[in-house]
Amino acid sequence: KRYTPIENTNFKTGRLLEGYAYFEEDGKYGYVNEVGEVVIPVKYIAAGDFKDGVAKVRLNDKFNFINTNGKLLSPNQWFDRNLARTIHIHIFA
Repeated sequence: KRYTPIENTNFKTGRLLEGYAYFEEDGKYGYVNEVGEVVIPVKYIAAGDFKDGVAKVRLNDKFNFINTNGKLLSPNQWFDRNLARTIHIHIFA
């Protein structure tokens, strides 16, 4: 993944989209806002960019989607890679 530093942070971050960027710390990902404040704590093993207020995240070998508050869109169901990809395509179509 390509990282772009955000001012006032001590870590590398992803692209700032919709006011949020994922960041990596010790091999796990969370999200910061445009001033570098952690708004979604580090806990995911992969994280994607926000689009239309939704980002895809991975925990262990399953995927889900979060909103900008870090709330899971489907808290009772995690998805395998293929189903998550299909859902992602439909969400961001």
